Amino acid sequence: MRLLGPATLARYRGRIFNSHPALLPKFGGKGMYGSNVHQAVLDAGESVTGVTIHHVDDQYDHGATLAQCEVPVLPNDTLEALEERVKERERRFWVETLSSLSCPSHAGVNLDAAQDIKDRIKSLVAPTHGAQVLGGVGGFGALYRLSGYADPVLVSSTDGVGTKLKLAIMMDRYDTVGEDLVNACINDIIVCGAQPLFFLDYLAVAALESDVVEALIAGMARACEQAECALIGGETAQMPGLYADGDFDMAGFVVGAVERDNILDGSAIRPGDTIIGIPSNGLHTNGYSLVRHALGLDDDPSLLNEVVPELGEDVTLGDALLLPHPSYVDAVRPVLPMLKGMAHITGGGIVENIPRILPDSTAAHFDSSAWRVPPIFTLLQERAAISREEMYRVFNMGIGMTLICDPTQADAVLNAIPSAEVVGEITLDTNDERVSIV
Repeated sequence: MRLLGPATLARYRGRIFNSHPALLPKFGGKGMYGSNVHQAVLDAGESVTGVTIHHVDDQYDHGATLAQCEVPVLPNDTLEALEERVKERERRFWVETLSSLSCPSHAGVNLDAAQDIKDRIKSLVAPTHGAQVLGGVGGFGALYRLSGYADPVLVSSTDGVGTKLKLAIMMDRYDTVGEDLVNACINDIIVCGAQPLFFLDYLAVAALESDVVEALIAGMARACEQAECALIGGETAQMPGLYADGDFDMAGFVVGAVERDNILDGSAIRPGDTIIGIPSNGLHTNGYSLVRHALGLDDDPSLLNEVVPELGEDVTLGDALLLPHPSYVDAVRPVLPMLKGMAHITGGGIVENIPRILPDSTAAHFDSSAWRVPPIFTLLQERAAISREEMYRVFNMGIGMTLICDPTQADAVLNAIPSAEVVGEITLDTNDERVSIV
């Protein structure tokens, strides 16, 4: 099916079908169409041929089979007679197959697949559960016993992965976006000084693909286990008709706790305090709509498979863009008592996230020469001709988390987090420019 380009195939993944006048995989591939197929069947002495209706992908007669039917080859068949018999059966088979798509196993909720997913999930999430989790997966509500706090304050956050999911779908790679989801949420509560307790997810799909859902949940479980956070529950919703085949969305919800006296809210930040940055590994989960538009990925997804030397040996553009959002929990935990505030650099970049923790009359001054900007950002800026101002307004530009402390604590923080660097300082706000980057 070379009549369809890669952009069309990516956009309508799982929704384009073709019929082939033989029982694939027999008599398929380049050159096998029309009379050529039927002549090959006769030459091979086959007693049965048929019709295959299959999904279309980027290879000849290669997509997954949707349905097949047999057509007998009669002893005295001529090429014309066989071709006419197969064509007649093909016309009727299209009607039968399309009609069957309205039955519950295709157009509605697939209960068997849902149960299969539940069974798989149990073994994936079990390693994240500790003694505080009461009960397992499958209940109406998840139960968690809070202990070890004198005056606990619960801290919650919710987030998604955004249009990074589009790239995962284009590349048919789902093993990392679950990590993205968990870490995007957990990093948002650690800035308040909270320890993550438990996480829930919501996954919405057109139809359940067990292997895809398992890969997504496995990524969430890995991230939760690393952060010592229980993956305590979730919902997987099948919504045919609302989502296109192959498309999905997901959201995450985390709850953590912090002692009331240890809440980090930035109120103690003063001019002269030191800003320390922990590096990012790439885009994390923000800016992907701009990336897709600027690089034309919707029109030509094959660019994702391009090996880009600037990004590393054998690293493709897709590899760099799908790097999972890291967790900063382990790095930050030991230094929490030394800090006055933190900011997770997400959508809006440094420019919009730092002011969220600054007291009135203070500003933040950054020296961009103090840290390394990952090459993916340079590549995007050059290829898409994005201004420096826009880059810092959309992307994290190499800083995933900022920590603010008294200058006397800076060395201790840097010793505890070897990858961190001093990237700026807090100043008086003299001209209503809360953030400056030179």
